[in-house]
Amino acid sequence: MDCATMSNHYRSPFCVCSGTVSLPTGEASIAKGTRYGVIGDSITHHGNYPIYLDVFYHTRFPTRPVEVINLGISGGDTDGAIKRFSWDISAHDIDVATIMLGMNDVGRELYQPGAVSPEINQQRCQCIDTYEKNIRMLIGLLLEKGVEPVLITPSLYDETVQGVEPNLPGVNLALAECAARIRKIAAEYNISVIDIHTPMTQLNTNIQASTPTLSVVGSERVHPGPFGHLAMTYWILKQQQAPMIGSPETGPD
Repeated sequence: MDCATMSNHYRSPFCVCSGTVSLPTGEASIAKGTRYGVIGDSITHHGNYPIYLDVFYHTRFPTRPVEVINLGISGGDTDGAIKRFSWDISAHDIDVATIMLGMNDVGRELYQPGAVSPEINQQRCQCIDTYEKNIRMLIGLLLEKGVEPVLITPSLYDETVQGVEPNLPGVNLALAECAARIRKIAAEYNISVIDIHTPMTQLNTNIQASTPTLSVVGSERVHPGPFGHLAMTYWILKQQQAPMIGSPETGPD
């Protein structure tokens, strides 16, 4: 498929800025009261990576927490995020938002084994084109509200693990195309992007080279387990250049 040619609340001292994702180091100040929204689907809604990030930054900057609001929703996609923007996302009066969507946008039902035709291929590509259009719309909605958008590429759909649920070949390739669109959009808007899909796919390949039955996601090939969320957290923190050493802060102001 070549679509490119076819046209819950947590508290965490976490700061994201335009262009690059910048984090506090040393005695750098963090404005108290910053509200950070994590927009996503069930991988965010029921996942651990927002909690892991929260815990990490609590230990680094315990006196400068900001409010982190989990805006993931099970079954969510970009269209749903747009529809609930006014009464859910913007209603929380957030200052910064990450967007990690795509798993429910690519139309996984279109990738049943043997379901190959020009019409189906066109529908697959239309799903990705709609995803790109909707991401742009979400960015516009956030910017209109004065919210700093940060894009995160979709996580992995595991097509290669052995001995689990029936496979949907091509879904991860579609998510890779979504990730490419995300990187392109981020460059156009000069906003931050965090790549999860590339390292997650590579890690999964490395794991399965020796143990084909292991995966960084669950047996249904979609939702990362605790290890997968820990790895996602690592890549987010690494690309944010998060501090390795704890803060000298010792107590509340």
